[in-house]
Amino acid sequence: MATENNEQAEGGAEKKRFLPIALAAVAALLAGGLSGAFVAGPLLAKRAAPEAAEAAAANQEAAEVDERDDVVRPIHAVENMVLNPAGTNGTRFLMVTVALELADETAADQAKLRDPEVRDVLLRVLGGQTVDRLTDITAREGLRQELKDSASAVFRTPGAVRRLYLPQFVVQ
Repeated sequence: MATENNEQAEGGAEKKRFLPIALAAVAALLAGGLSGAFVAGPLLAKRAAPEAAEAAAANQEAAEVDERDDVVRPIHAVENMVLNPAGTNGTRFLMVTVALELADETAADQAKLRDPEVRDVLLRVLGGQTVDRLTDITAREGLRQELKDSASAVFRTPGAVRRLYLPQFVVQ
């Protein structure tokens, strides 16, 4: 019985020594987390705040201009392009008109001067497409974005091409 009491006393002593260590570890973790949240967090936020505020303001301004329906932007149309899609050996054709909504009159003047370049880029992108992709309605938005990106590269001015429309799109 004395042996059992000694074993219980030793087990109780170990538990009593472990409890303060565990509580100290939890308190240290909690203190570290709180200091990080209340001290380091605001310091990091202050550094990032001016850049984020400027970017947010620019995005907000651009979104407001884009949402306004009363802003009439110039449109440059590349009409009646006829080409053979990839892999058709001349047995199929695509007739398409591409309309570029431009940011301003300066971009419209550039579009007139660079019309052959714009037409060439559009023909190159469209000519590389298969009939399956051209007729797939779900792929149309991706194709539109690819055409817009390619046409934008001709202008060398970021944001010159605002939107791209396909008012005529016939695959035969």
